[in-house]
Amino acid sequence: MDSTATQDLSTWIQTGWVTYQFSDAEDMGKRVPEFPGLYALVAESQDGENWILLHIGHTQENLRDSWQYYRQLPMVKILHQLSLNVSLALFALPAYPLPGLSIENLPDWEKLLIQQLEPMLTETPAALQIAVK
Repeated sequence: MDSTATQDLSTWIQTGWVTYQFSDAEDMGKRVPEFPGLYALVAESQDGENWILLHIGHTQENLRDSWQYYRQLPMVKILHQLSLNVSLALFALPAYPLPGLSIENLPDWEKLLIQQLEPMLTETPAALQIAVK
């Protein structure tokens, strides 16, 4: 895929996906859809000028569970303390149908996004569980 297509994918995540800030009130989680879909863990500077893609994943069950999981990780809390806005950008399937995207091929879409966008943490999110003393 060429750089234009990669930029298009990045823009799709930044502008087309619904973003849920981890710093928001606890009740924000109640608004996260309970649908299968794709998600991207992102960190953004306070001024919104710089955007870092940390991790891309998918769930065939429930995006709300993914949001709750990532929200409590120590690394997410550390990034927030470093003045980065950490959020989970979501693309829920039933809410936003897209030709060629189905529950069955979510893993393929996840692999494509990882391959093209090269998030900082491409393997399991276990690296995010780092605890700093």
